[in-house]
Order: sequence, then C-alpha cells, then structure tokens
Amino acid sequence: MSKIKQYIENSLRQQQFRRQYSGYLANKLVDELGIKDGSELVPLIGLGTERNNLEAVETWVYYVCSDLKLSFTDKHFSTLLCILSPVVERLSADLKLPTTASHQAGANS
Repeated sequence: MSKIKQYIENSLRQQQFRRQYSGYLANKLVDELGIKDGSELVPLIGLGTERNNLEAVETWVYYVCSDLKLSFTDKHFSTLLCILSPVVERLSADLKLPTTASHQAGANS
C-alpha cells in the first residue's frame, strides 16, 4: 500500500473516531445540562442541518474540539461543559429551552 493511500485511510479512520466520540460527549453534555428533545439549538449552535438538539450539540462538540485542538476524550469534558453551560442557561431563559427541573434547580443554587 502506498504511503499516500495509507495516510488517507488513517485520516478517514481518525475523522470517523472523532465524529463517534463527539456523539458520546454530546450525549454526556445533553444529560448533564438537562437538554430535552427538541430542535431549538439547531440554528443556534449547529450548522442548521441537524434533526434535533442532540445532533446540534454533537456538531458543536466536533467543531469546538477541532477549533481549540482539544483531544476527543473525556479529559476535556469539563471544559466543554463550562463553555456550553452558560450558553444553554441563557437560551433556556430567552427561548424557554426545555431542560430538566434538576438542571434548573442546580443552576439556581
């Protein structure tokens, strides 16, 4: 196998891993922030093509990790949470974004 072909295959595998791990991190963020089903976040933090809030968060994670050169691991979960939490809190207040009561109670403490 040529070095170029091997490089391309490795790049494709890395990109697929990043996308899959973005989904994992997005699920954790959605759970932690109490974001419910809906599509309110799609035009605000996604690209506009996502089907729901979870997919919008997944897109957000992918681009934030890529832009900030963060590894796609749990190591930076708290960083992602610190960045996204005030955004979701503000959108929740402004747009009545549905969140779970436990998150709202924690945010008001």
